[in-house]
Amino acid sequence: MFNDSEVAKRISSARTKTEAIVNSVLAPHAVQEVIKSLQDIPFCGVSTDASNHGAVKIFPILNQDFDYENGGLQIKLLEVESKPNETARTIAAYVSETLSNYGLISKCVAFAGDNCNTMFGSLKKGGGKNVFVNLKNIIKPSLIGVGCPAHVLNNCIQHGSDTLEIDIESIVLKVYNYFSIYTVRVEPLKQFCEFVDIEYEQLLYHSKTRWLSLFHNLYAKIAAKKNCNPRRYIVDGVKEVTS
Repeated sequence: MFNDSEVAKRISSARTKTEAIVNSVLAPHAVQEVIKSLQDIPFCGVSTDASNHGAVKIFPILNQDFDYENGGLQIKLLEVESKPNETARTIAAYVSETLSNYGLISKCVAFAGDNCNTMFGSLKKGGGKNVFVNLKNIIKPSLIGVGCPAHVLNNCIQHGSDTLEIDIESIVLKVYNYFSIYTVRVEPLKQFCEFVDIEYEQLLYHSKTRWLSLFHNLYAKIAAKKNCNPRRYIVDGVKEVTS
């Protein structure tokens, strides 16, 4: 942590002292550096999303701005707080309050979030009970709403895959459920992987709520198929044939 000091880099501390250093020294300094870096920017955008940790809902607020002198797009964490709920009014008040504390509310031109109804209401970003509309009323009517492009792309691919003759997601789920908790099924799979000259890897878990995992599942299965030796196979479950 202190590579520039021969004395300081030999310092070690337990949990209590480390926590005190982070909270009383490093965190205030980091906040002051962020405030200083935001003073000269003309425009910025803000984004947030809920992260569930058990029964606690945590909302990080990120600031995005473009600084050509420091490499272009800059993303800074402004605040992280837990909230009792994730209603549109609560989130909008929290975002606007944070922007005001950092002197950014007049500079904010865009709000980014996922595409759920709480954030934007609908495809046309209308209605009156969503975060975006509430922020437009608080900050400025010309505020730009930016949905998550990853969600949009995933929805497009999902609708496109619905036209296929097979359900890819269903196959991924069935393969995992078949092998996941049964040792008597995993052992033959390991033997088969050894037979076709590929390394056995634990199957990846996928669920619809963690939709980004589908790509990694498909990629792993396609890679395994490409790496196996196609010149070896079994006839009648017993005889090994090399073509």
